[in-house]
Amino acid sequence: MPVETEGVTEAARAANGAGWVITAQAQGYGGQVMVAFGQDGAIRAVEFLANDETPGLGQKVRNEAFGAQFSGKTSANAYEVDAISGATVSSNAAILAVEHACAAYDALAGAEGEDTHAVQEGGGQA
Repeated sequence: MPVETEGVTEAARAANGAGWVITAQAQGYGGQVMVAFGQDGAIRAVEFLANDETPGLGQKVRNEAFGAQFSGKTSANAYEVDAISGATVSSNAAILAVEHACAAYDALAGAEGEDTHAVQEGGGQA
């Protein structure tokens, strides 16, 4: 589905209506980030795709522990994660890419009449 949100390269709605998968990128991170959103707007999963970050430093954003910090967050608090020590620039750029995906989700879901604020801060249901 076409989307005109900064940094977003692709957006697709699940065929069963369960949510969206949005791929985004940001300057300072040499790769793309795929973000899966539930129907309620909460992030279900984040996958950092192949990148050309420095091995041992920027590559650390691909660690499962970094991506897991986004689970359950929404556009209201997606930035509230810990950067990786020694890879602050890459971490912050990867976080920005997730924020771009959140902005696209809000725009797309809002355009379809979904409640983009169904999840309260902290991940609990409204």
